[in-house]
Amino acid sequence: MNLLSALAGLGGVGLLFVLAMFIAAGAFWLWMLIDVLAKQNEDKAVWVLVVFFLNLVGAMIYYFIPRKTRIGAEAGLLQPALRP
Repeated sequence: MNLLSALAGLGGVGLLFVLAMFIAAGAFWLWMLIDVLAKQNEDKAVWVLVVFFLNLVGAMIYYFIPRKTRIGAEAGLLQPALRP
């Protein structure tokens, strides 16, 4: 059973769901790529290559690792340790 016959068995609703997932994944990838280009200062070239060549996996890696720490630092959530 190949992918097309499996989707045909789902009917129109299944095909629309898969199409919506592809569009959402592409939009998320594009959002992360634009975020790297616009806001990443450190290791910008590395992150562009990771997000571009690893596609959705690279975009998720970028979302969960440097983007969250940078946003936390901008909001003042990451405070340096106070020395006694």
